[in-house]
Amino acid sequence: MMLLLAIVIVCVILFNFSFHCFNERKNVAAIVNGEYIYVEDINDVLSEYEETDGVTYDVILENTINELLIVQYGKNKGLEATDAEI
Repeated sequence: MMLLLAIVIVCVILFNFSFHCFNERKNVAAIVNGEYIYVEDINDVLSEYEETDGVTYDVILENTINELLIVQYGKNKGLEATDAEI
C-alpha cells in the first residue's frame, strides 16, 4: 500500500513538473484523483516563508499533495473529525 502511495506521489510530482512548465495558463499545479491544486495556492503558502527558510515551491507542493491524499483516504474510509477534534 505504501509503495503504491509512493509511486502515485512520484507520478503526480513528475506530471506536475511537466504540466506546470508547459501549461501554466490553466494555473493548475497538480491534479490528485480529480481534485485540483492551484499554483496560486502554492504560491500563497510559499509567500509566508522567508527565503532563508529553505522552503521551496516543490516542497510545499509535495506536502499539499500528501495532505490531500490523506484527506481523500479518510473520506474514502468514512472518517470525519468532530469540531472538538479540530
